[in-house]
Order: sequence, then C-alpha cells, then structure tokens
Amino acid sequence: MSPEPGTVAYRETQTLGPVNRALLVCVGFVVVLSVWAPLARGMYRQLLLGQPWGTRPAPTGVLVVTGVVGLLASLLPFMLLSLTLTVEVMADELVVRLEARTPIPLLRPRRIPREEIVDATVGSEFPLGAGASLRWRRESYRVSGPDGVELVLRSGKTIFVGSQRPHELLRAVERLRAS
Repeated sequence: MSPEPGTVAYRETQTLGPVNRALLVCVGFVVVLSVWAPLARGMYRQLLLGQPWGTRPAPTGVLVVTGVVGLLASLLPFMLLSLTLTVEVMADELVVRLEARTPIPLLRPRRIPREEIVDATVGSEFPLGAGASLRWRRESYRVSGPDGVELVLRSGKTIFVGSQRPHELLRAVERLRAS
C-alpha cells in the first residue's frame, strides 16, 4: 500500500560540509578584500575628506550606489553559509529544496512527478562545490559531499540529487516509481 498523497515517505536535510564551508569563507574574505576594502577607502576619501578618488572620479551618487552594491556582493558568500538541501520523497513526487537565509529566495523547489522518473542510480560528483547547477540536459543539487542519486527523466534530462544516505534515497525513489 502506498502512502497518502502529501505524506513524506523519506526526508533528508543537509547543511554545508566542512570543506565547502571553509571554501565559502575563503571566497568571502577574498571578495571583501578585493572588492569592498578598496571601495570603502575610495568612498571615505571622496565622501568624507572631499578629495577626488582616482584620475576620473565618479559622481557622489554613483559612488554611493556602487558602494552599496559592492557591500551586498561582499556579504553574499557569508549568507550562503546557511545553505541547506532538503530532499523529500512523497507519495506522488520527489521534491528538492535548496534554501539559504538570504533576502531573496535562491530557487523554487524542484518538483519531479513520479511519472517523469525513468531510472535512478547511486552516483557521485566532484566533491568540491555546493549549490545548484542547472544546465540544458543536466541538473545537480548538492551541498555536502560527492554522493547522491542520479535520476533519468522521461525527457532524457538527468538530475543529480546529493545525499548523505544515497542508498536509502535510492530505495525511496524506487518505491515511489513502483507505486
């Protein structure tokens, strides 16, 4: 007997692994040092000291807008430290949610109806990197480690879903396909 529609047969929530977390912190510091620090120095010089910054100084308004955008860009890697991947196998679909505590949502949940899944196997990808990779014939969602389940859809597209428990996820997907 299959579960009722809307009930969760399998759920896994992952957070960033230690390697990806360290990588993001390093990227964050590089971005801050290379983007925001020089910009802050120029803004201080031009806005507070009244000395033009550079040989062709930007107008004050442009400098302020650039400073705000630069600050937000500098904070993005640190906001992504809260990145989580939630995979749910329901009675009628597989749902993949990639979320972070950012002012704007990253992606809508990826819903894959059971009728679309043709095949599923345990697989792995290059271990560094996290997030979503959305290409024409392949999608990848992962935040921690190289392991996961690769789904082949009716359209021919493949979707890699990262998992700390890939064999359990595969069993849940196989039960979903059989129901």
